[in-house]
Amino acid sequence: MKIMFFTGSVPYKLINEVVTSKFLMKDIPKLSPVHQTYVLEVFHSIINHYAPKSTHFQYAAMNARNSVAVLHYNENSNRPQATTRNGELKFATCYPKAKKGTAAVVKPCKPPPTFGYVTLIQQALVDRSTECPTYKTASNNVKLLNLYNPPTLASTFERFDKNELIQQHRSRFQNTTVSPSDECCTV
Repeated sequence: MKIMFFTGSVPYKLINEVVTSKFLMKDIPKLSPVHQTYVLEVFHSIINHYAPKSTHFQYAAMNARNSVAVLHYNENSNRPQATTRNGELKFATCYPKAKKGTAAVVKPCKPPPTFGYVTLIQQALVDRSTECPTYKTASNNVKLLNLYNPPTLASTFERFDKNELIQQHRSRFQNTTVSPSDECCTV
């Protein structure tokens, strides 16, 4: 069934008002999956799991932890929805905070994550241990690799003399003279 509205009719004006609404035009790009940030937020949470911000890591350790996080994400990012033994799709009931428990929604359940990349890392370690049977040969090989360690952020800044800064601080408070324009006028 095709509904036709004539230009200038009341139904046409009402539909035109809804369709060309500035609020709808602003919201349409946000509906696109290209503009959704959920996947990026998931990736950042995995990074935070393997390399927590509350712990300091040297550059090589941070690089290794980020590499493991990337391997984990790549292996588990496209998991299909979990199914029951009967083949039905699994869903979990969630209660959004914004609704304060007055409404419920269902979300698809994913199967548990897999850790197949761990066996690849273990195999690489075994291969490396056969190449370098002692700690001394392994440390020599690492030196030969000439791993990149960026300079610290503080090394790029000019260092100031602390005594000079203290003198400037003290003199700033000792040389406070009131100029005639700053004085209060009494009438």
